[in-house]
Amino acid sequence: MKVSLKELNSASAAIVRRAQRGEHVIVTDRGVPVAEIVPHQPMLGVSREHMARVFGSGSGGSSSSEVRAELDQFVDPYVSDDLR
Repeated sequence: MKVSLKELNSASAAIVRRAQRGEHVIVTDRGVPVAEIVPHQPMLGVSREHMARVFGSGSGGSSSSEVRAELDQFVDPYVSDDLR
């Protein structure tokens, strides 16, 4: 679903309810997409045992690429490492 900024301003509660029901809403400004409203997805919990397996307990376990691959299962792949 696409809505303009004007529509979002006048019907925000109804639009958010649609997102709560699973709909993705693209917000446009003069026809250009500027934002998305998407259903909230709670973060996954990670057990201490799993983190111990991922990072090892000093026994020379995983390589950095293996650790990164494991962490990417739990972190949004679109998150940037660039902290500027």
